[in-house]
Parts: sequence; structure tokens; C-alpha cells
Amino acid sequence: MAYTNPFNTNTMRIKTILLALTCLCTASVIQAQNKEEQEMKNEKNIEFATAMNDFAFELYRLIKPDAGKNDNFVYSPMSVYLMLGILANGADGVTLNEINKLTGIPLDTLNTYCERLMRTYNDMKSPCMETASYLAVNKKISLLEKYKMLTAQHFLAEAESMDFNKKESLHKINGWCKKITHGLIPSIIQELTPDMLAVLMNAVYFKGEWVSAFDKSDTKDRDFTCEDGTMKKIKQMFQGDTKEKFQYAENDTFQVLRMPYKGQNNFHMTIVLPTKGHTTSELMQEMTADRWKSMKQKMRWEIVYITMPVFSFENRIGLKDPMKKMGLVSGFSNGANFSNMSATPLKIDDMFQKARIEVNETGTEAAAVTAAVMVLGAAVNAPRPKIYRFTADHPFIYTIEDGKNGNIIFMGEYRGK
Repeated sequence: MAYTNPFNTNTMRIKTILLALTCLCTASVIQAQNKEEQEMKNEKNIEFATAMNDFAFELYRLIKPDAGKNDNFVYSPMSVYLMLGILANGADGVTLNEINKLTGIPLDTLNTYCERLMRTYNDMKSPCMETASYLAVNKKISLLEKYKMLTAQHFLAEAESMDFNKKESLHKINGWCKKITHGLIPSIIQELTPDMLAVLMNAVYFKGEWVSAFDKSDTKDRDFTCEDGTMKKIKQMFQGDTKEKFQYAENDTFQVLRMPYKGQNNFHMTIVLPTKGHTTSELMQEMTADRWKSMKQKMRWEIVYITMPVFSFENRIGLKDPMKKMGLVSGFSNGANFSNMSATPLKIDDMFQKARIEVNETGTEAAAVTAAVMVLGAAVNAPRPKIYRFTADHPFIYTIEDGKNGNIIFMGEYRGK
């Protein structure tokens, strides 16, 4: 039964109205505050993505195969970036300063956004994105509790002490690698040696289906001009439909195409194809996060007929020399300062990444594991719409990106090998 106020006077009405207005004003203030907080959050997300993508392009220039070689390659800049975060939390002094310059953002900001990124991706169902970290520690040493806590919280790191002299420890490390990459990368290291004190790892796995899948019956052997100029027959997919549109742009230097995956965050593959007389090296020579973003902002929805290779390959990329060239010098020397990681003086002995990618008619599957080995330290209404042709029959750049936040997850180049 509804309650009726027996003191229904004008005074009470005025109070009621004033109360309602007060609530309305309060709600408006809260709404304004929430909008401001969301805008600040978006700005920070952009700042983080810009820093990570600038790192991705700089690293790309140092690890890509030499011009004239037909080697394909793929890597995950995000996985390397996350590894730097894991190392940064254990570093201090000059070593920490060097890592901070590499990542481009302060450690506390790095921790916040790496954690948010990893947890967001791990909650996604479509496309499938998984990322995790693993700290395998020789039982001769121990990690500081604060370090284990920080890496567990911000980088979802599992720390485990083990006997590096036993083969089961090697099986355990490689088993973790195989599990987190769904078998794409079955092992990361070949042996554990007595001088190894820790193996730190980060893994990223991606599997997505194209919004517009290719018909396998249209896949045929077609001519492909390799990096060295030779021509060979390569299995290539094709799709052409005047009802299907893709984001696309072109100029005198390149064509760029975005191929979306089903699911959350507008994940997509971006393919940049040089025009005749230009090369991938030329396109990427001075590429930055801002230039990449500007290039993609010029894209428009167009009808595009697509021809591109089916490909699958794996590579191992050494990161020790590239990291040194990018500024992380002390971390590999006897002057390394990882005093926030362990009471035992440590330095990085080696750093590398294994990555694999498979692209076919239905979509893409990719995985990467980055490892750091530690040792002892000292137009719609037109009757005839324009149709663009995107024929990737010569070397091209590709990325797998989070369209919502702008993060480049995987990056590589197909050269026809």
C-alpha cells in the first residue's frame, strides 16, 4: 500500500522540490566528474599506446632482416615491452633509468597500464587473447618478496623455484611456454646451464577470425616477387565482393588495408604494401607511432578486391644487441643493478623472443614468448562504384592491433620465403 504524507503543506512541497533539485545537481556533478575521469583515462591510454608503439617501430628497424634477403619475420613488441616492465621492477639506479628511457613512461605508470592491458585481454573471448609471465628461479637464489608481489600483481607473473640441474625443470619451463601459446611455440630454451640463475618469460597468444573470411576455393598458386627480386609461385587467397567494404587508403608510395577480426576491441590486421619503385625499408625508415596513426586516419571505407598469401612461419629474434643499441647497456654488464629483484647480484646474460604466426582463409593465430636469462653479475550512390585492388604479390608490412586502444600486439614482414 502506498504511503500518503499527512503533512502535505506548501512548506513540505517546497522542501520536497528543493530536495529533488539537490539530488539532480549532485547527480550532474557526479556525471561531470565521471566524464572528466574517463577523458583522463583515455588520454593516459593514448600516451601508453604511443610509447609502446614508438618502441615497436624503433625495435623493428633493429631486428628486421637485411634488405635483399627473402626471410619473413614476426615479433611481438608488446611482449618485449612487458618484459622490460618485469625487469624494471627489479632494477634500480642506472639500470632502472635506462629501462625507463626505453619504455618512455615512469615505472608506476608502466605498472598500472601493463596490468590493465593484460587483465583486459585475458578477459576477452573473441578474439582470443592471452598473456602471462613466468619467473623460473634457480633454487641457489631467491627473489625478494616485494618483487614477486609487484610482478604478480602488474604482470600476472608466477614465480617458481626449481633445481636447474634437473631435466624436469627444463620440461617445466618449456611446458609453460607450450601451454600458454596453445602449442604454437612448444619450447623456449634448449638447456639449463649451471650459471643460469633465473629465466624470466612473458608470453602473448592471439587467435582471431576474419569478419570477412576468404573462400578456400579461390586460393591458388600465384606469382610473388620476393625481396631479392626473384619470382616464385606462392599460395595466395582472394576475395572480391562489391557488397563488402574495408578501410583503405593509397598514395604514390603505398597502399594500406585494414582487415578486421570478429569480436571485441576492433582487433584488426593492417597491411602496408609499397607501390612499384618503393620498398618496405623505405616506408619504415622513419615510422613513428604518430605517423602510423596519421596514415591510418586517412583510411576510408572502400570496395577492395584482396589478393594475399597464406603463410605460416616461426622465428627466433635475438634482443641482446638491439636492447643495447636502444640504451639498455648496464643491464647486460657487471655493473647491472637488479637489487630490487634479488639480494644476489644479477645481470642479463641473454634476451630473445620466439614468435610464430599463421595466416589463412579463416583468420590468424600468433604467439610470442620473450625470455631474459639472468646470471650472476659483478561513395555509395554511384551506379558503378570504384573498386580498388590490393594485390600483395610483393613484400609487405603487417601488424595485429587493438583498434580500441591503438596497441600494436604483433608486427612483421612477409618477403616470400
